[in-house]
Amino acid sequence: MDALELLRRRRSVRVYEARPVEREKLAAILEAARAAPSAGNLQAFEMVVVESPDRKQALSRAALDQQHVSSAPLLLAFFASPARSASKYGGRGSDLYARQDATIACAHAQLAATALGLGCCWVGAFHPEVIRKILNAPAGLEPVALAVNSLTNKVYISNWNNNTVTIVDGAGNDSNPVSGAVTWIGSLGVWGVNVSTGLGYPASGTLTWPYLDLNSINSSSAAGTLTILLTQGGFSPDSPPGFAFNIGGTTNGTVQAYACAGVTLGDCDQYALGPFPNGAFSGSLSFPFSVDEEYQLGLKVVITHTGQATSSFDSEIEPVPEPGTYALIGAGLVGLGLLRRACIEQLAPPSVDQRRGDIVPPTHLGNAGARRERLGKDPQPFFLAPPAPPLRPRKYRHLTHRPLLSALKRAR
Repeated sequence: MDALELLRRRRSVRVYEARPVEREKLAAILEAARAAPSAGNLQAFEMVVVESPDRKQALSRAALDQQHVSSAPLLLAFFASPARSASKYGGRGSDLYARQDATIACAHAQLAATALGLGCCWVGAFHPEVIRKILNAPAGLEPVALAVNSLTNKVYISNWNNNTVTIVDGAGNDSNPVSGAVTWIGSLGVWGVNVSTGLGYPASGTLTWPYLDLNSINSSSAAGTLTILLTQGGFSPDSPPGFAFNIGGTTNGTVQAYACAGVTLGDCDQYALGPFPNGAFSGSLSFPFSVDEEYQLGLKVVITHTGQATSSFDSEIEPVPEPGTYALIGAGLVGLGLLRRACIEQLAPPSVDQRRGDIVPPTHLGNAGARRERLGKDPQPFFLAPPAPPLRPRKYRHLTHRPLLSALKRAR
């Protein structure tokens, strides 16, 4: 992803998976923090990696009982070193530059975590002296921030205008997260929001072909606009030839839906359905797709209410199979049809051979070679009797089909 996409994707995430952060990712995060700009390149800050459950629990209590601090597999504590900066810049270095250095380093660490598919959260509310004591920090170091990092595929909420729900389902380089379905229930401004998401795979085709599912029930206590955005990245370059985009639901206002696919997603407004006015609605479209590198998918739904109202919807992006897949499906259906025909013939009652007036098994009628050998010449056109219980040859006069009656007379 490019730098602007990375900046847009970073959010404060407070629900995490229990899996530990890989050593390679931790090393990359620390290196990104070390590369952050600092006054005079003095790097007037220190970083402490915290993974001990006891220490994380103690830090959680010191951070005003913020529970997500103790639930994350990995914490980074950033300390400013005022003395180091003061050695070159005096009072301004100790009072300002050192804190700026630690702050910028923490921001770099969080951006690196986001780029590596980790959820992260900046924590600045804590008791500094307690933090210093828990981590045995040397005298003169000032705690500035805690960076909470972990794998996550939970729903998290942005604070843009208090009306946007942003959902990241899974991590980068992970097209099949451990928990593909997530649910969030909460409120934003005048909105009560219930959002569920899911990720799965088609019954046939490459397993790296994903589909996204986003559904939600939303109510507003006053006029407003709500935006719900679901994105998933890290999918294999082995992409399907296209995707189908569908949505359906009901609204007391207006619903506009968008889908996007690509190496980067931008504002996720490539393909649009709607706007759908008041009442039940549905829409669908298909779009081609082809890339030779990892790609992302996104769904965005914008709901507008003019007052107190409720809207609900279910939207999805699903892969469109290649033509070969349709051929395989068609061949399978033909095979099923032939099997069904064979079963019906085996179960059918005996039929009448119109050339001889004999009662013969149904399988004999399909064997022209046997008829030719028995009759001594090419068989004449014949007609099947209705599928009824076997009839005795002498009682065929009630049939009205003239060619059939003629054939029976000649056979006598």
